[in-house]
Amino acid sequence: MTMDELLHLCAKTDSLDELNHLFRRYYRQAGIYHFAFTYYTGIPSSRRKLKYDYATDPIRPWHQHYLLSEYCDFDQTLQESKTIQTPVHWDILTQLKNSCRQKEKKIREESYDFGIRRGINIPLHGAEDDFASLTLYELETTQWINSPSLSLSELFISAYHYYSEIKKHLHRSGFKCTPTLLTERECICLELTRQNKSVDAISVLLNISQRTVNFHLQNANKKLGVKNKYLAVYKATEQGLLLPGTV
Repeated sequence: MTMDELLHLCAKTDSLDELNHLFRRYYRQAGIYHFAFTYYTGIPSSRRKLKYDYATDPIRPWHQHYLLSEYCDFDQTLQESKTIQTPVHWDILTQLKNSCRQKEKKIREESYDFGIRRGINIPLHGAEDDFASLTLYELETTQWINSPSLSLSELFISAYHYYSEIKKHLHRSGFKCTPTLLTERECICLELTRQNKSVDAISVLLNISQRTVNFHLQNANKKLGVKNKYLAVYKATEQGLLLPGTV
């Protein structure tokens, strides 16, 4: 599939699912099987709402863990992207070696354990402070960076078209900021609440105070726009933020 063919087919997609499938095909022909797209309302941080995110199946568990753990606040590569316009090559071992903070070191160690080795981060700057990032991953089982079929300029151009088409689909559907970003502890407290555990029981299970449990539940309420933990459980389950077996 050429770039012209990609752009022609983009205009014919009727849904985000079709669009994502189209770009999976386009990148797969270049040997790129793993990527994630993240679209924020502004410069990435846990305080910003996430407009949209998508990740291919093999990388999605890591992508979800990254978002729920609010790693965007500590990812130096991502933070540097807000000031540049060009793609950034990165290597996990180099990032680990250069990590100055314990939290960032944890990100690199966990991503390495997941099997991530190298990648390219493409920052996408839009109007009104919008920011998106397309991350192309190379795992230990897939190697393409040293012999890419697509040039860096082709990756950059395709990423911006992907970004543009996603915005068009979101606009047509009247899409608002979603999903809600909950921290790992907030998700765990909600999941245990769904299992009919009391605040006291949750505090014992997690070895934290009841006050801390209530703090996590109240934060979840605010993020989900509800008034109590039971409505929070319902809404988080509806959005797919709580999954059986996570606790």
